[in-house]
Amino acid sequence: MTKYVLGILLFITMIFAAYAQENIPLDSWRMHISYNNISHLTLGNNKVFASSKNGIFYFDKDDNSLNTISKIDGLSDVGISTIKFSTEYNLLLIGYKNGNLDLWSDDGIININTVLNANLNQSKRINHFNIQGSICYISTNFGVLIFNLNKLLIEESVQNLGSIGDNLSINESVVYNDSLFLATQKGIIAASLSSNVNILDFNNWKRFGIQSNAPVGNITSITTFNNEVVVAEKFGNIYSYSSNNWIIQPYSQGQEHNALFTSNNILIVSSPTEIVKYNGSTIVTITNTNTTLVNNAIQDNNGVLWIADSKKGMITNLNNTFEPLIPEGPFSDKVSKLYYHDNKIFALSGGISAGGIPLQNNEGFYVFQNGFWGNYNSLSYPSISDNLTDVVYNPSDQHYYFASYGSGILKFDGEQNFEKIDDTTLNSPLENWSVINSYILVSSVASTLSGIWIGNYGVNNNPIHFLDAQQQWNSFSQSIIGSNLPLGITIAENGDKWIRLDPAQGGEVVVFNETTGKNRKLNIDIGNGNLPQKDVYDISIDKEGLVWLGTGKGVAYFSSTYIVENQNAVDAITPIVEGFPLLRDERITTIAIDGGNRKWFGTDNGLWLFDENTQNQIYFFTTENSPLLSNNILDIAIHDTSGEVFIATDNGIVSFRSPATIGAKSHESVKIFPNPVLANFEGMVGISGLAENVIVKITDISGKLIREMRANGGTVGWDIADYNGRRATTGMYLIFSASDDGQETYIGKIAIVE
Repeated sequence: MTKYVLGILLFITMIFAAYAQENIPLDSWRMHISYNNISHLTLGNNKVFASSKNGIFYFDKDDNSLNTISKIDGLSDVGISTIKFSTEYNLLLIGYKNGNLDLWSDDGIININTVLNANLNQSKRINHFNIQGSICYISTNFGVLIFNLNKLLIEESVQNLGSIGDNLSINESVVYNDSLFLATQKGIIAASLSSNVNILDFNNWKRFGIQSNAPVGNITSITTFNNEVVVAEKFGNIYSYSSNNWIIQPYSQGQEHNALFTSNNILIVSSPTEIVKYNGSTIVTITNTNTTLVNNAIQDNNGVLWIADSKKGMITNLNNTFEPLIPEGPFSDKVSKLYYHDNKIFALSGGISAGGIPLQNNEGFYVFQNGFWGNYNSLSYPSISDNLTDVVYNPSDQHYYFASYGSGILKFDGEQNFEKIDDTTLNSPLENWSVINSYILVSSVASTLSGIWIGNYGVNNNPIHFLDAQQQWNSFSQSIIGSNLPLGITIAENGDKWIRLDPAQGGEVVVFNETTGKNRKLNIDIGNGNLPQKDVYDISIDKEGLVWLGTGKGVAYFSSTYIVENQNAVDAITPIVEGFPLLRDERITTIAIDGGNRKWFGTDNGLWLFDENTQNQIYFFTTENSPLLSNNILDIAIHDTSGEVFIATDNGIVSFRSPATIGAKSHESVKIFPNPVLANFEGMVGISGLAENVIVKITDISGKLIREMRANGGTVGWDIADYNGRRATTGMYLIFSASDDGQETYIGKIAIVE
């Protein structure tokens, strides 16, 4: 659990200094979860809990603090579908879309994976918790679970409650008199909880139909109020039930209803655009809540409203006016592209589906700098284009250029000013997509010192453009490029443009040099690439000039970038590890080269790190052994200064601090962290700011050699152990660093203390 203490209540978008640690320990993780889209709320022990897709935060009324809970704190999963706090048991119940269940308390987290591991052919999603003493009725997409909070186990699974014994999805439940009422996708059903009634038999459930004036469609929420059962139709009306009859209520008619909540004889009805409060006689409609789209609303014992919003986090009127509470993080968990420049990590929300269709994501982009996320989207900047899929810094005019896969190019000065470039811009050669003329599909951008290169997908004429420092255009036709489906551009040191073509439309790679006018296409043919597969998903050039390609069947590289110039037969080299092609069964979605020239490979099944020559596996991260939010890795960007590896998955962003950074020619601002080291510290000691690839020796105060290591670029990590794995004892240690020729040296000290 990460805790942010607020000196006073600042009801603004919260940024917390405690989270802004620029130097997290080596070999440690950091979560970058969005808390803007809140789906569920619950009250307990003077706290208000709020859940997003990948994490939970709560406001503690005792000390006015916000606290976050995520996988790094012990949550077992992502895809949170509902939460509920039990005051009696001091437990927060956390349900997931896949049926997983966590129980959080101050003592830690207990995972109940019974449903997750169950052999069921239907959705296992947990929708609602209804706590009645020691029993919790858990509504799921396959029925109701009876969970014992004393024993922490599922005592009964009530399934197949449809009218003919078929599967019935249960949204919520409530206990009324002696019966359990269920809100389902097909109306309301109820059964007695008497011990002589077998609720496992679907025939013992009463089904309320039109004969009793009951709603028969999708019932999103159910509660009790004024000694009646109250239900909400997904689209329609609010109904109350008593004396075997259902009555349409006069409040919140014809609305889309998200949730019902009762507190202190007040009924709260939440809809996307309004909140209705009803005390049994008076209806109060609240619309001035500073919300965008309301997902849920609750009221505490002091009459304070807490609202779950789809874009502004948790909103409350605790300070008399409605203002949001949002922990630090990116605006959204949607991200497909990462980019590093000038100590900043850019994360882009746009996307491209198979077949080149724009996903039309409008969350904009997010920038991580100095431990904080800055968010740029249409809520704050109406001129921001939709579906941003690539970005590059243009040194010729010191602006960032974003590829909008749908609207052209977005030019950004790095502060607050944006300019759109499309087919209506003066002298612009950008073209509409030949299939759907309303879209200008700019798929990729790449920079040189003299300007930027632009991929214009699916056009009739010129799919590649160059915009120079004077804002003059030069365009290159399909006949030169050999395709109108560019998805990525990588520029080699010799000026060759390695253009990755859409794998969904045939794949292959075109290498092109505008100065010589030469090009060639690389594919699976021997002598003309000999790629493991023609589908290429990423291209990266390492520090030795090797061109690495990630394909649908593993990795390959070219030992020279000069394959266009000589036009000779050329084949990619496939690394062989233990007799097999490297990652031969994996689709390589992204490749990143760190400061030690090591290779990071993202795949559909996790994240790999290999050494410089790819002969030794260093890490293999999955959701099972790390805080990764998903095994589907979309992109990687590495912070050159800190070595922090930012990882974009289809569920959001996490980062891992690797002991590798870009090395300098000399020792510059060497940092040893942590220093001093506590005797119970279990992480890695980092030594950064070193000259590139130097030898680092660690000795005790008498000069006895404890450990010798070579830096990964400009950083080395020490596990506080000697060559034999024995833990270093308390005391003072010396650090000696020197380049191979002895010209660059550094001497430092590190203390291990009790």
